[in-house]
Amino acid sequence: MDRRDRTHRPIKVFEGDIRQVLSNLIGNAIDATPREGRLVLRSREGTDRRTGAGGVLLTVADEGCGMPPEVLAKVFEPFFTTKGMVGTGLGLWVSKDIVRRHRGQLKIRSSQRDAHAGTVIQLFLPFD
Repeated sequence: MDRRDRTHRPIKVFEGDIRQVLSNLIGNAIDATPREGRLVLRSREGTDRRTGAGGVLLTVADEGCGMPPEVLAKVFEPFFTTKGMVGTGLGLWVSKDIVRRHRGQLKIRSSQRDAHAGTVIQLFLPFD
């Protein structure tokens, strides 16, 4: 796992809520990453392009197999899971709602191309 911190400015959040979001995002990335794969966690200051608000941008990236567009389109729907009987399909749905209540954003992109397979999730949380 690589970890790169580029900001130390504090944000005000409900700690338990954001712990749940990060646990879900990192857990999903670990599940998707092959044994020899890499997981990257990054933090930096960023800007919400919709509002212009400053905040922290956290990135969780994995080197898993990625998701096809039809799966990617459903990942935030309740009870949708790619984990079969092991998953509830509630993790990303709950996470998106928590982030929305914190006036943030949760974005996901994924690729299945051989040389660039994997998924990147960006979590934005405003400073104020």
